[in-house]
Amino acid sequence: MKIKTSTIISLLILLMTALSAYAYYEDLTDIGVCLIGEACSVVRYSEYSTIFGIKVSLFGLITSIILFLIFINRNKYKFLKEILPIIILTGALFAIYFISIQLFVLKAICSTCILIDITMLIIAALVLFTLKR
Repeated sequence: MKIKTSTIISLLILLMTALSAYAYYEDLTDIGVCLIGEACSVVRYSEYSTIFGIKVSLFGLITSIILFLIFINRNKYKFLKEILPIIILTGALFAIYFISIQLFVLKAICSTCILIDITMLIIAALVLFTLKR
C-alpha cells in the first residue's frame, strides 16, 4: 500500500500540533516535564520564550492549527495553495532560528521544542519536494 505524501504531511502537522499543545500545557501548568532530558525549563523561561509577552508555545499551537486548516483546504481554494509554500518556509525559518537559539545562545536543548522544530523542517522538505514534482 502506497501512502501519499499529502497524508504524511497531514500527519506530521497533526503531530506538531499535539507537541505544541503539550508545550503550551507545560507553560500553563508549570509542570516542566521534558520528553527527554531536563533543560526544558532553561528554554521555557528564557527571554526567547515570549514574543510581545505571549509564550512562543501558544504561537506554535495557533500556527500549527492554522497550517493544518490551510493544508487540508489547499485544493478547495487556489489562494491557499499559492500561500502554502510561503507559510511553510516561514515556519521552517522560525524552526531554524529556535534551534539556533537553543544550541548557540542558551546552550540548552528542550526536547519538546526540538521535536516541534524538526517536524516543521521535515514538513518543509516534503512540501518543497512535492512542489518540484
